[in-house]
Amino acid sequence: MPTRFVPYPGAVEKVQKLGAPALRPAADAIAGALPSFVPVQSGNVQRTYRPTVVQQETSVHVHVGSPFWHWLEYGTRFNPAYRPVQSTVAAVGLRYEAH
Repeated sequence: MPTRFVPYPGAVEKVQKLGAPALRPAADAIAGALPSFVPVQSGNVQRTYRPTVVQQETSVHVHVGSPFWHWLEYGTRFNPAYRPVQSTVAAVGLRYEAH
């Protein structure tokens, strides 16, 4: 007889409650490490990365703080995607999901 999935009522809320204490330390680690993952040629773009951590009621957000972040993260027609945000998140040991 095959196993049948039965959703557990309140499972999402329970997992969120269990993981909530780790959100701020993870966000702080990402914000602290992010500038070191920005490629340096002259250092001008790296200096624009000023990550901040914003705590909201049910979540924690890391704001990159650079007006150029999307060029490095996604690349341009003439430049490759360096993905400093994705690399930082992976280096901290988390999974990156762009939304």
